Amino acid sequence: MAHNGERPFVEIFQSIGSNIQDIVRSEVSLAKAELQAEAKKSGKAGTILLAGATVGFYAVGLMLLAIVYALSLIVSAWLAALLVAFVVSVVSAGLIMVGCSRWKELHQSRNR
Repeated sequence: MAHNGERPFVEIFQSIGSNIQDIVRSEVSLAKAELQAEAKKSGKAGTILLAGATVGFYAVGLMLLAIVYALSLIVSAWLAALLVAFVVSVVSAGLIMVGCSRWKELHQSRNR
């Protein structure tokens, strides 16, 4: 029952509910737009990062080849390649062992 030109409670609650729905829709729409913008930026940054990593990978390969060529001036080429491969394998194994150890520590700390 409206008194003195006031709106009834039901109408006020409906209006509040409608406003809350509008606010929630707006916030969801804004969050979606922000996530899309961030995803686009992340995609561009990821592409550049991947390109840099690829070029770096080739640079390491070329440096290893240069080391093989330099060693081949001292020893035969097959031995130079074998020595470089051995050193790279030892370094790789060491890195893998450290990485696995840290991975296990990470998962053990999460399970506690």
